[in-house]
Amino acid sequence: MTDYDKKFEEDLEKAQALSLESLALEQFKNKRLQELSNNASNGQSKKTPSVTRASSMTETDSHTKYERQWSKSRPRPGTSTGATPNPLIAPPPSSQRKNSNATETEDLISFSSPPASNTNIIEFCNQQNYNTNNQLVRVSTPTVIQQSSAMHPYWQQHMGPSRYPTMPPGYPGPSGYPHNLYNYRPPGSVYYPPGNMGYYPPQMPNTPMIYPRLPSGPAVNVASIGFKTGITGSYPDNSMPPPPPPVMGGYAPEPPPALPPKNQKREPPPHATLPPKSSAAYSKTAPSSSKSTVKSEKVQNSENSNSNNLIDLAQIDDKNSVRVSILQEFDPILSDSQSFYGSYYGRTTSPDYCGDDTLSVSGSVYDEYYDYDFIYSGSGNNSISGNTGVSEPIYASLNASLSKLIAESSPHSPTPPLPPRARMSTIDRNLSKISEHNLLNDVVQNDEKALARDPDLKAFYNMVYRVRNNYKYNDPDSNMGLVISPMVNYKYNDGLSIKLRVHPDFEGAEFDKAVTFTCDVTSSVEHITLQLVCDIEAPTHQNYTLKVWGFNEYLVPTTLLSDYEYVHNCIKLDDDVVLVLIPDSMRDKSFARTVQDDCRDREITFEKVVPSETVSHITFDSLKILLETVENEISKLEDQATEMERINNYSGAPPLQPLKVSQSVKCIVNLMGELCTLDIMQTVEGLNESCKAFSPSRNDSFSHNIKNNCNKVRLSVKNLIDMYCQTFSVNFEVVSSALAEQSRNVGDVLDSVIVRICAIYRPNVKWEHESYYISGQIYHGTRKISKPIFTQACGKTERDKMWPSRIVFDSWLEFEDVPISNLARESRLVLQVFGRTLDTTETEESKNSNMPRYKEEEIGWAAIQFFDYEGVMIQGSSLLSVWPRESNLINDHIYGPAPAMGSHPQNDHPMIGIEVTPPSKVVFPKIESNLVKNVTHGDFSSLDKDTQELLTDACEQDMLYKFPPEIREILWEKRHYLNHMSQALPKVLLAAHSWAYTNLPDLHGMLHTWKKLEPRQALELLLPVYPDIEVRKMSVKWLVNFSNDELVDYLPQLIVALRHETYENSPLAEFMLHRALRSPRFAHYLFWLLSHNLPGSIPQNGNMDMKDNKNDLYDSSISEVRHHRRMKLLLRALLAICGESLRTCFLSQQFLVKHLNDTAENVQKAKDSQKIVHLHRDLETINVHLSENPTSLPLSPTLRVNAIDVKSCSYFASNTLPLKINFIMEDSSIYPAIYKIGDDLQQDMLTLQMIRLMDKLWLHEGLDLKMVAFNCIPTSKRKGMIEMVTKSETLRKIQVEHGLTGSFKDKPIAEWLAKHNPSELEYSRAVQNFTASCAGYCVVTYIMGIGDRHNDNIMLKTSGHLFHIDFGKFLGDAQMFGNFKRDRAPFVLTSDMAYVINGGDRPTEKFHQFVDLCCTAFNIIRNNRNMFLFLMTSSGICSITPESIGYMHRALLPEMSNPEAAAHFTRLIEESLKTKFTQFNFFLHNLAQNLAQLKFTGDNQSGSLLSFVPKTYSVSTDGRLTHVEVAGYRKRYDPDKYYVYVLRVYREGQNQPMEIQRTYKEFCELHEKLCLHFPLAKLHSLSTGLHMGRQNIKQVAQKRYQEISLFITSLFLCAQEIAHSDLVYTFFHPLLRDQQEDDIARQIFDKQTDAEESGRLKGQLKLSLVYTKGVFTVMVQHARGLPKLNGQEPSTYVKVYLQPDAHKSTKRKTKVVKKNCHPSFMEMLEYRMALDLIKTRMLKATLWNYDPLQENQFMGGVELDLATLDLSNNITEWYPLVNLSR
Repeated sequence: MTDYDKKFEEDLEKAQALSLESLALEQFKNKRLQELSNNASNGQSKKTPSVTRASSMTETDSHTKYERQWSKSRPRPGTSTGATPNPLIAPPPSSQRKNSNATETEDLISFSSPPASNTNIIEFCNQQNYNTNNQLVRVSTPTVIQQSSAMHPYWQQHMGPSRYPTMPPGYPGPSGYPHNLYNYRPPGSVYYPPGNMGYYPPQMPNTPMIYPRLPSGPAVNVASIGFKTGITGSYPDNSMPPPPPPVMGGYAPEPPPALPPKNQKREPPPHATLPPKSSAAYSKTAPSSSKSTVKSEKVQNSENSNSNNLIDLAQIDDKNSVRVSILQEFDPILSDSQSFYGSYYGRTTSPDYCGDDTLSVSGSVYDEYYDYDFIYSGSGNNSISGNTGVSEPIYASLNASLSKLIAESSPHSPTPPLPPRARMSTIDRNLSKISEHNLLNDVVQNDEKALARDPDLKAFYNMVYRVRNNYKYNDPDSNMGLVISPMVNYKYNDGLSIKLRVHPDFEGAEFDKAVTFTCDVTSSVEHITLQLVCDIEAPTHQNYTLKVWGFNEYLVPTTLLSDYEYVHNCIKLDDDVVLVLIPDSMRDKSFARTVQDDCRDREITFEKVVPSETVSHITFDSLKILLETVENEISKLEDQATEMERINNYSGAPPLQPLKVSQSVKCIVNLMGELCTLDIMQTVEGLNESCKAFSPSRNDSFSHNIKNNCNKVRLSVKNLIDMYCQTFSVNFEVVSSALAEQSRNVGDVLDSVIVRICAIYRPNVKWEHESYYISGQIYHGTRKISKPIFTQACGKTERDKMWPSRIVFDSWLEFEDVPISNLARESRLVLQVFGRTLDTTETEESKNSNMPRYKEEEIGWAAIQFFDYEGVMIQGSSLLSVWPRESNLINDHIYGPAPAMGSHPQNDHPMIGIEVTPPSKVVFPKIESNLVKNVTHGDFSSLDKDTQELLTDACEQDMLYKFPPEIREILWEKRHYLNHMSQALPKVLLAAHSWAYTNLPDLHGMLHTWKKLEPRQALELLLPVYPDIEVRKMSVKWLVNFSNDELVDYLPQLIVALRHETYENSPLAEFMLHRALRSPRFAHYLFWLLSHNLPGSIPQNGNMDMKDNKNDLYDSSISEVRHHRRMKLLLRALLAICGESLRTCFLSQQFLVKHLNDTAENVQKAKDSQKIVHLHRDLETINVHLSENPTSLPLSPTLRVNAIDVKSCSYFASNTLPLKINFIMEDSSIYPAIYKIGDDLQQDMLTLQMIRLMDKLWLHEGLDLKMVAFNCIPTSKRKGMIEMVTKSETLRKIQVEHGLTGSFKDKPIAEWLAKHNPSELEYSRAVQNFTASCAGYCVVTYIMGIGDRHNDNIMLKTSGHLFHIDFGKFLGDAQMFGNFKRDRAPFVLTSDMAYVINGGDRPTEKFHQFVDLCCTAFNIIRNNRNMFLFLMTSSGICSITPESIGYMHRALLPEMSNPEAAAHFTRLIEESLKTKFTQFNFFLHNLAQNLAQLKFTGDNQSGSLLSFVPKTYSVSTDGRLTHVEVAGYRKRYDPDKYYVYVLRVYREGQNQPMEIQRTYKEFCELHEKLCLHFPLAKLHSLSTGLHMGRQNIKQVAQKRYQEISLFITSLFLCAQEIAHSDLVYTFFHPLLRDQQEDDIARQIFDKQTDAEESGRLKGQLKLSLVYTKGVFTVMVQHARGLPKLNGQEPSTYVKVYLQPDAHKSTKRKTKVVKKNCHPSFMEMLEYRMALDLIKTRMLKATLWNYDPLQENQFMGGVELDLATLDLSNNITEWYPLVNLSR
């Protein structure tokens, strides 16, 4: 027999034995069921304490400790666990049970093998029983409940069959608890209400119920059954009803059993506890009569109950029990669906198995949370939660789900719960460790600054020092000292020429004589430079550089002209490219660091980088005096007690007086800012009690008792001082005399996280709630890794003669679902403070219930990191600042990390005292490189097609897409197949089960071997949902590929991402300092973005003074202070290393901004008549300073200004009175800017940033939408500077030229553009610019939801570029007019805009181009929506609420394909055009502004000589006039009839005269202006009076013709300065209308053409075809050039067939577009057919005219052979309409 056969025989024998055991167990179960049935029929009730195992498997040893996995279990995708039968678990092997505690304690459940003498399996099963499928776990019920046969009247009235969740019988809690708390409970689990705010261990879906063991007795204390509370089963004040009766005679239904998730520890048995000390002295609201009654004796009695079974296997119904062969169940060959254990063991051979894939048949680990829940919160009509079904924020859900819970509990909870077993307070631990105590020895002076002792700040300083010394002054690559002009990525068409004007600026050159020439836009800068040097004969002994006119920006020789943003803007605005040629020696390198800077920065001190403490605290000298007083009083008390023992005469001796000790301790408390800790109150009270307890019979221990209590007082004072030193910067510290503890690896500590909540000290005086409670939860990033645990509700104890006001909790919170080994490196504890008040409002629910109802409100939060910078877990006592709840409904506490100690701006703010008690010193070690696992990657192509498609689709979703749990399971399981997909990494990281220490080697190994992410993709990893330090470090590593210009575009979000770094010293901070040293432009914007987040005019040195704003605690600015230390650190580091020149520039800019701010405030305070006087006076002072100290503007480091044109400066007469300041630059050009105070410009900055990035993205895709975006820099809170766009006008001013109702007319914009673009070429370019920019801003305003779009917030440049300003309302925040919503259209697109686009009032083919531009631009943004969602999510602006982000996400239509989105946007265009609300809103605004007479002050010049000619012309521009004659007059329509007069203008050098047309009104204006400018001129007068009757008739025109002829003759008889003045030449300059064909003639020609072509087939149809994912899509886009039918535009639609199709099952058709020869359909028609079948068909698309009264008329069709087309790629073409058989 071979070895294999022997092995098979042995395995078979073992399997048979196991099958026999299972049969015996089943027989035993049946026997037990029969016994129980008989007992129940006889009315007998057994009290069988029941304890279940929390895990059915013992933990086996691994080769390394890192292989122990604590992440939650999950099922394999594609397998069903719901119906998987579970076997009877065999007894565990004999082994030593592992415990993280140093000492082993006796356990109630034995895990050893049965004794050898016990060979009877039935007898063994009487001692050890196991749960099977569909069983009921019996829980012992208190006798008082079991014997109660009558139901309490309250429960008879209120208890319904489904009102209460299933809970252990005997659970003493009130009724009406919600079934779900925070939506945290997984589906299918049984909910345990928190009762008096305690916590019950979690239950996962399909997991057996783990009930605590209940002691028998008349009363049950909740704390003894695992609830961390102290409320007994009956209500102490008898105000609550008794507990509900047991269900089903003491049996609770149980879900199908399965292996519970890891980390669920076995519930410990009740243990001996001591009653807590009386809290009457420090908590007036806590009843003193309520105390724990559960003693160790009761535990012993319960163990000796009359049943030997620890687990009851009783089964009510055995029909669902399925017997499964153990051999079959453990067969590893069986499929996953046949065997659960087969699925587990089968995984070990799967290529995608990893060590942390734990076995599970429970619900998905992802059911409990979603990483972006911090975004999917808030409330409102446009809330995301309303559409996605995600949970509300914690404080919002409390009002909905906890109101009953807290209302039905006692208003003032009884004695706080007892501390867990083997846990002592800090005082008790220290008392046992130290024998001698003396405060004067324990507290010593330390003059070293407290901040210098912070390891995190030390590391930050060392990083700054290292970065600075890596850069040398003589390195040309990193210290150029000049600014390169920003670049843009856009490819121009070949052959595009531009006009250059170059000014030479070197010795001997004439600067004003510019060289003008044209060149190709793709010419190299070096080639142009060399050509210029040769042409102007510049000295050849030196090199030359091209500089941008007006800016200190330079062009790099190795680049092309088309690479620069400046050149692109010139082309966009039709301006000349103006440059300056300078020798290299004249380049401005003032920003370069010098050798002196390098020498100076080698000695950067800690104080230069780290800011000094901004709050003055106590000193060691003042504290030492009080400590001496305390020690003296304590010594006197101890000596007095010893003397009383010695003389043994307690009656004759004076009584002990501890009052002086109490008073001296209170002095220390007052010195510490009234931070009276719970330990101090308890120990002082204990000392007072012991002094009164002197007895002759026990006088031998009296002095010892007094000394012991005095030592406790010393330790409590020492503990307070120690906490104060940790929180604030002081010049003393506490010396620890305890021996150093041996540290333990975090992965080895299996104990639960336990936190003691002591009290809230110095509660805010505005807190007027009846009671308060605290919720504790553990976070990792934004992810909750524990369930919330609550303290009891307690009232506020006001200040009394003993102690300051406080809210005492003294509660222990044990996070049983989170072992310390499961804590991630970045985990933190978050505590939320809630207040509740009795709700007296009457509702239907309150009328039907006698229970009190309470209103809950979150009033603050606090947080602390579990591990410090060095990786050591916190332990001992701490004081946490309470931060106010954000007023904008954003959960600030979940953004992390925890605020720095002592960073709260108010000195007397509330603080929470906590105590963290790990079993020993716990260290989170660094992951060594040799521990990072070598990840084996799978072959993606080896997966089945469906899985590949599923994974690909999942990875293409945006970051806010909420994956179903099963998809996240698949992403995690198949992660090793996705390493080639860079966009999959964020999804996989979010799908990770745990970031505990044991999981990090695999996670970090996967991270380092993943395909490199693009920089834009890597930005997502800086969100707060990715807190892991290594992940963020890799993200920064990938960001290195950003150029400096690209990095500036994302700099605001990078600064916000800095807030989410766990520690001050981070790779992101180091990366930004590196770039700041390399790029002065980057350093400039970094400086201002950091400065505007900090208070004060000199934020690097200032602090936020809250004295004047003390009562405004809930202002959002207070919560922003938590980030100020980090911002100030980076700002000071930047100033310390940037070099003297750049530092001086920054400080001079701060000086300029400070004076501009003072000027703006003075203008606001001055009287209206004196405002302009104050403005010019203050600006004159600034002008003098600028002339002596030129500086850059905050808008750009290259905008060097040295003066102000004071006389031309003014202010805008709006609410905030912004200043219009004309700065004079170094080249004497004027740069206008706006300085504004009173408005928060962060929102404008964000919107403009989005516009710029959208434009760059469009340019990168080859789409130029001629976008105009100006610059905006906030300089501080509600202050900033804005770039002013020249040559522009508001839409309101353009429209009101046609009257107040001009907004309802079609021609105002077209005529205004024609006026400013007189030539036909200029006008056509302006129309193109208008069409493209209008399309771009339609997309931008729709996506951003920009509101308040009245016609003063829309501007138009003379070049035709449309742009928007004032972005105060966006992302769904609509502007209201009372209850009237002013913005009702998706975006602003009115008939006058369409008139310009179409070139008239009828639709044309040009509108197709506009629609295509909109749809293409919209889809480009949609395809890159992740980037814009990141920008919005990381904006850091308080006005960006969760609803705002949701609004933008929905606007991007993430669920639609590109064709669907294009069709949707076309409908939006139609809706915007059809609505009249936009024009009505414009009209209302016109009325309001007309009444207010809003105008610009100090700027009264119109800028043009004549109203109908925007520019000024002269002899030099147009040529000298020789003769002008009136040729006649013509009739025109617009739309009414009027007459124009034709003039023939002769000029020198022109052979042919030019005909121009002017109206009589324009002649009158010329006459009036000439008389005004030349009063002595003798001109023939023109009649301007009113005429009776009709004026626009031929007779009147004939009469005026004579007058105009005489006027022209008299004009040229005048003097030369009159006849050839600029006014006359401007009048006779040709306009656009002079070059256009007569409208009447054109209309007649069009009618003749239509009549000739009527009935003929003509036109084209635009179709888009593609086959993807099993769907053939036909996009019917446009039709053009359709003929009119009977003189009318047709109403058309399109029908599509796939022929042959005898039954017309493939018939599809579009909607009807009425009366349009150029209709846009933009509809998507789908065919879900196989590609092979599609290839056999012919596509037939026919165009029809719809006639409701007659038969529809055929207008042509298109027929395509689909077999000849490549449908895998999108095909979009125009097809001619031909005659087809129908």
